[in-house]
Amino acid sequence: MPSEWAAVDTLIRELGDVRSQFEQTQASESAKAGVETAIVEATRTVLETLNAPEHGEAVRQARQAIATARHLVAAVAAEMERSSRAIERAGELGVKSPRREGGGES
Repeated sequence: MPSEWAAVDTLIRELGDVRSQFEQTQASESAKAGVETAIVEATRTVLETLNAPEHGEAVRQARQAIATARHLVAAVAAEMERSSRAIERAGELGVKSPRREGGGES
């Protein structure tokens, strides 16, 4: 039995890691909503393993849900980094952002 609970413990830690990474990621509200949905689903599948840690299918589903959430967090973080670099580069080129200037010049 200890190895079954060790798997559940690992899932809980991985889920916590994904949540922590997500909280450190700045993103749009729509991106946050998508990632939050994936994390909620991963949480649901991890909770199911608590009822039957010996059930391999539940553990497999939880691992897959966590992997999906982790992938989404990484994709959002990468997109935000790419966006930040593009904004920085535009600034270096002298391009002014309409957002930063209240919608442009009058």
